[in-house]
Amino acid sequence: MNFYVFLLIAYLSGSIPFAFIIYYLRTGEDIRKKGSGNPGGSNVMREAGLVYGIITAILDISKAFVPVIIAKHYFGISNHLFFIWLAAVLGHMFSIFLLFKGGKGVATTVGGIMAIDWRILLVFISVFLVVILISKIASISSLTASLSLIISHLYFYKTNYIIPVLIIVTLIFIKHRGNIKRLVRGEERRLFRK
Repeated sequence: MNFYVFLLIAYLSGSIPFAFIIYYLRTGEDIRKKGSGNPGGSNVMREAGLVYGIITAILDISKAFVPVIIAKHYFGISNHLFFIWLAAVLGHMFSIFLLFKGGKGVATTVGGIMAIDWRILLVFISVFLVVILISKIASISSLTASLSLIISHLYFYKTNYIIPVLIIVTLIFIKHRGNIKRLVRGEERRLFRK
């Protein structure tokens, strides 16, 4: 299949606003007007409860995992595959269905890692879990795990395919700029506390 067709499919898949859909079906309200305003799993979890947050996270993971695992069959481990992963993450962050606004991309990033290399996924999840168990703050866990993504990628792949990874991590940090400011001020909300 054509690489550019895959890019489009991955972007559209990533654009599906599952947090918005699930929260609306649950409450009839717009998740973007609740809590942090972020249409993602963490905000759904805080505002609607653990079950709905987990469902959102799984669906957000799947919208990168599905196109990337299919693309892996055609392109193998390659620049093409990593850019298809990037397209899915961009869809989540800048959804065509939400007027090019969206979530912070962490769950969708995980979906791509899951499809590409289980070793990098293991590092990412391990770092995330350790930090969240200590801090109870989703944003600092996401940011720390995202940085580990660069380090583990360099370990396993050297500088091959690094550009899409650097773009994804940079965008995650940009999307978390409000969280970073609240972390500096000591005002960031803990995951399981209103």
